Amino acid sequence: MRVGIDTTPLYNTGAGIARYTEDLLSGLKDFSPAGFEFVAFASGVSNLDYKQPRRLLKTAYQELIWGPLMAPIQLAQLHVDLFHYTAGLKIAVPIGTPCVMTLHDLAILRDPMRFRRWHRWSSRLLMTRIQRMRKIICVSKFTADEAMRLLGIGSGRIEVVYNGCRFLNGDAAEEESPSSFSEERFLLFVGTLEPGKNLNLIHSVYELADETGIELPPIAIVGVRREGVEEERRASRLWHYLGRVSDGELVYLYRRAAALLFPSRYEGFGSADSGGNGLWLPCNLFSSICHSRSGR
Repeated sequence: MRVGIDTTPLYNTGAGIARYTEDLLSGLKDFSPAGFEFVAFASGVSNLDYKQPRRLLKTAYQELIWGPLMAPIQLAQLHVDLFHYTAGLKIAVPIGTPCVMTLHDLAILRDPMRFRRWHRWSSRLLMTRIQRMRKIICVSKFTADEAMRLLGIGSGRIEVVYNGCRFLNGDAAEEESPSSFSEERFLLFVGTLEPGKNLNLIHSVYELADETGIELPPIAIVGVRREGVEEERRASRLWHYLGRVSDGELVYLYRRAAALLFPSRYEGFGSADSGGNGLWLPCNLFSSICHSRSGR
């Protein structure tokens, strides 16, 4: 059984969805039963920086030319039995090919002004194509409830599959100390620097602490800022912007931080139920969908 995996996030973002896609593909290849073949599928056009108009032009090519026109031809040549959308629904598949998707959240509906106008416009595909999915994999019960409430998806088409982590074991990654950061006691924030991550709340906390004479630890800020996103208020002297870091540096920071600050206004995985401790491999789900398609 050949399963196509949408790896577009690996070319478009260095954020959490890219990590999810990379680790999902790796896990499926390592632990899937015999008879399964997982094929990475994307345009191959790197679009990781936020410089305009370059990013806009590459996005337009991916979503208006390659996705609807070229991708279905390439998928037909690969003879995939099932296609898995890992983020978004911008790729058209050959007629008759069953599909599943991972739904991370519905922030585009809950807080649309967080997103660029292009993203808001193109997300309309979600409302039409999501109804064609054989199964929808939600990363938490919260996201599953959102899908049922906002999109009218029946519970029978939803599977809740919690996100896993490949760095749980002490030997899973080599630590690497960030060269630009030497604080011994610190707080940690990790995320793309955009309004939805709510760094302004942390600013307010540090300002209030200054006014009341409370001494807070330094904070390490890991993540990049998209071009066009305004900066928050003037940063405290205790703030250290580290930008994008390596996996080894990230593991180092996670293991040594006094606390992780997580002030996001909305996250699909951020609800109390989303405490999965491993990667559930939905191979039986893939198999049942493809067999129902072929009658085998």
